[in-house]
Amino acid sequence: MKKILFSLVTISVMWSCSSSKSLSTAESSIAENSKISAVLWQQTSAEYDALCYQAFNVATHRLNSGDMGNMDVNSKKLAIIMDLDETVLNNSPFNGWLIHNNKTYSPANWMEWSSLAKAEFVPGAIEFMQIAMNQGFKIFFISNRTVQELDFTIANLEKAGIIVNPPDVMLKTNSSSKAERRENVLSNYRVYMLIGDNLADFHNIFENDLSISERKNNALKFRNKFGSKFIVLPNTMYGGWEKALKNSNSDYIQNSNSNGLKKYIKGF
Repeated sequence: MKKILFSLVTISVMWSCSSSKSLSTAESSIAENSKISAVLWQQTSAEYDALCYQAFNVATHRLNSGDMGNMDVNSKKLAIIMDLDETVLNNSPFNGWLIHNNKTYSPANWMEWSSLAKAEFVPGAIEFMQIAMNQGFKIFFISNRTVQELDFTIANLEKAGIIVNPPDVMLKTNSSSKAERRENVLSNYRVYMLIGDNLADFHNIFENDLSISERKNNALKFRNKFGSKFIVLPNTMYGGWEKALKNSNSDYIQNSNSNGLKKYIKGF
């Protein structure tokens, strides 16, 4: 009898381990497939291109409308603040490289990519920047690329004929917060428009560790600025939305646990 019980317990434990391993493999596969889908959508879908063109068309319309709102255009020069990655420069080949080589992001492998200075441009970005510069707008690039990447970044921009002065490319030093850099621009310029792919590109409040609902509530708060003062580009590969998921769900941090994440998905 004891032998039978021992055999049953052994089989149960083996099944449990096998099941757990299969679940872990399945979850890992789901997480991997989601990364692949994100990069595929950004690289292959015409919808991605269309959304980018739409964002820059709206931004261009704002420039051409001559509507400066209640801004005193005589007091300070007008400026536009733009993010770089996934707003001006398309880094999806880097994310594709991570997938092909079964790697995760690290500062070292990112630097390897950015040093090549060969990122292509987000659809519509070059044309918009040329129009803005021709109309006398000063463009400042505020990015969380590190200051060590300044030369690579300028070289990448110059490949499209976008000539900038190094001080106008404001990269990360000690803090990833963009608030102080925005304030530096605001001290001398009237910022007419901000363009980015992450809500932290627009306002300090989105730099906080917010929950999913807090981010959504703040987006609601600023809803009248989107399409006018704030122009948002699509980015499915990474961003503050992903950080909010991690903050809300420890399973996401551990294994991108699909069962843990399912509670955030609405059905009917």
